Amino acid sequence: MKTFIRLSFALFLLALAGCSTWGSRVAMGDQRYPKVPVQHVMILFEPPQRAYEQIGIVSSLGGAFASEGDMFRKMQMSAAGLGADAVIVRGTGTSVKSGNGVTVVQSQSVNNYWDFPKTNGIAIKYK
Repeated sequence: MKTFIRLSFALFLLALAGCSTWGSRVAMGDQRYPKVPVQHVMILFEPPQRAYEQIGIVSSLGGAFASEGDMFRKMQMSAAGLGADAVIVRGTGTSVKSGNGVTVVQSQSVNNYWDFPKTNGIAIKYK
Protein backbone atom coordinates (compact mmCIF):
# COMPACT_ATOMS: atom_id res chain seq x y z
CA MET A 1 0.00 0.00 0.00
CA LYS A 2 2.86 2.41 0.83
CA THR A 3 4.43 1.71 -2.54
CA PHE A 4 1.15 2.55 -4.29
CA ILE A 5 0.88 5.86 -2.41
CA ARG A 6 4.48 6.79 -3.22
CA LEU A 7 4.02 5.88 -6.86
CA SER A 8 0.79 7.89 -7.05
CA PHE A 9 2.49 10.90 -5.49
CA ALA A 10 5.43 10.63 -7.93
CA LEU A 11 3.04 10.47 -10.89
CA PHE A 12 1.16 13.50 -9.55
CA LEU A 13 4.40 15.51 -9.35
CA LEU A 14 5.35 14.42 -12.85
CA ALA A 15 1.97 15.55 -14.17
CA LEU A 16 2.44 18.96 -12.55
CA ALA A 17 5.87 19.30 -14.14
CA GLY A 18 4.35 18.63 -17.56
CA CYS A 19 2.06 21.64 -17.16
CA SER A 20 4.59 24.16 -15.94
CA THR A 21 6.77 26.65 -17.76
CA TRP A 22 10.50 27.25 -17.40
CA GLY A 23 12.39 30.39 -18.31
CA SER A 24 15.96 31.48 -18.80
CA ARG A 25 17.86 34.70 -19.34
CA VAL A 26 21.25 35.69 -20.67
CA ALA A 27 22.59 39.20 -20.14
CA MET A 28 24.28 40.97 -23.05
CA GLY A 29 27.20 43.37 -22.66
CA ASP A 30 28.95 44.58 -19.52
CA GLN A 31 26.24 46.86 -18.12
CA ARG A 32 24.05 45.37 -15.36
CA TYR A 33 20.81 46.86 -14.07
CA PRO A 34 18.94 46.34 -10.80
CA LYS A 35 15.93 44.01 -10.84
CA VAL A 36 12.54 45.57 -11.50
CA PRO A 37 9.02 44.46 -10.54
CA VAL A 38 7.61 41.91 -13.00
CA GLN A 39 4.56 44.07 -13.74
CA HIS A 40 6.98 46.83 -14.91
CA VAL A 41 8.10 44.73 -17.93
CA MET A 42 5.97 45.23 -21.05
CA ILE A 43 5.51 42.54 -23.71
CA LEU A 44 6.01 43.95 -27.22
CA PHE A 45 5.59 42.26 -30.60
CA GLU A 46 7.56 44.84 -32.58
CA PRO A 47 10.40 47.21 -31.69
CA PRO A 48 9.28 50.40 -29.92
CA GLN A 49 9.57 53.83 -31.54
CA ARG A 50 11.68 55.26 -28.70
CA ALA A 51 15.42 54.64 -28.27
CA TYR A 52 16.44 51.48 -26.43
CA GLU A 53 19.34 49.11 -25.94
CA GLN A 54 19.28 45.33 -25.96
CA ILE A 55 20.33 44.07 -22.54
CA GLY A 56 19.62 40.36 -22.80
CA ILE A 57 17.92 37.37 -24.34
CA VAL A 58 15.03 35.70 -22.50
CA SER A 59 13.21 32.51 -23.31
CA SER A 60 10.52 30.27 -21.92
CA LEU A 61 9.98 26.57 -22.42
CA GLY A 62 6.43 25.41 -21.83
CA GLY A 63 5.08 22.14 -20.63
CA ALA A 64 2.55 20.09 -22.54
CA PHE A 65 -0.39 22.26 -21.43
CA ALA A 66 1.30 25.67 -21.03
CA SER A 67 -0.58 28.61 -22.53
CA GLU A 68 0.97 31.51 -24.43
CA GLY A 69 0.13 33.67 -21.43
CA ASP A 70 2.23 31.38 -19.22
CA MET A 71 5.09 31.63 -21.69
CA PHE A 72 4.95 35.45 -21.84
CA ARG A 73 4.70 35.72 -18.06
CA LYS A 74 7.83 33.58 -17.63
CA MET A 75 9.68 35.82 -20.10
CA GLN A 76 8.53 38.87 -18.13
CA MET A 77 9.91 37.31 -14.95
CA SER A 78 13.25 36.56 -16.60
CA ALA A 79 13.50 40.06 -18.09
CA ALA A 80 12.63 41.66 -14.74
CA GLY A 81 15.68 39.91 -13.29
CA LEU A 82 17.80 41.69 -15.91
CA GLY A 83 16.23 45.08 -15.09
CA ALA A 84 14.45 45.35 -18.46
CA ASP A 85 11.67 47.75 -19.35
CA ALA A 86 10.22 45.46 -22.04
CA VAL A 87 10.61 42.23 -24.01
CA ILE A 88 10.36 42.19 -27.79
CA VAL A 89 8.90 38.75 -28.55
CA ARG A 90 10.76 37.09 -31.40
CA GLY A 91 8.80 33.84 -31.63
CA THR A 92 10.28 30.39 -32.10
CA GLY A 93 13.40 31.45 -33.99
CA THR A 94 15.61 34.50 -33.71
CA SER A 95 18.87 35.97 -34.88
CA VAL A 96 20.05 38.80 -32.65
CA LYS A 97 23.15 40.99 -32.88
CA SER A 98 24.43 42.15 -29.50
CA GLY A 99 26.20 45.43 -28.78
CA ASN A 100 29.65 43.89 -29.11
CA GLY A 101 28.99 42.38 -32.55
CA VAL A 102 28.39 38.78 -31.46
CA THR A 103 25.42 37.14 -33.20
CA VAL A 104 23.26 34.74 -31.22
CA VAL A 105 20.94 32.36 -33.09
CA GLN A 106 18.21 30.22 -31.54
CA SER A 107 15.50 28.18 -33.18
CA GLN A 108 13.11 25.39 -32.28
CA SER A 109 9.92 24.03 -33.77
CA VAL A 110 7.28 21.80 -32.26
CA ASN A 111 7.00 18.64 -34.37
CA ASN A 112 5.33 16.13 -32.08
CA TYR A 113 3.85 15.59 -28.62
CA TRP A 114 7.27 15.29 -26.97
CA ASP A 115 8.52 18.65 -28.27
CA PHE A 116 7.56 21.50 -25.99
CA PRO A 117 6.76 25.03 -27.17
CA LYS A 118 9.52 27.59 -26.81
CA THR A 119 9.22 31.35 -27.02
CA ASN A 120 12.10 33.80 -26.94
CA GLY A 121 12.62 37.52 -27.00
CA ILE A 122 14.98 40.41 -26.52
CA ALA A 123 15.05 42.17 -23.15
CA ILE A 124 15.42 45.91 -23.66
CA LYS A 125 16.07 49.00 -21.55
CA TYR A 126 14.85 52.42 -22.69
CA LYS A 127 17.51 55.12 -23.07
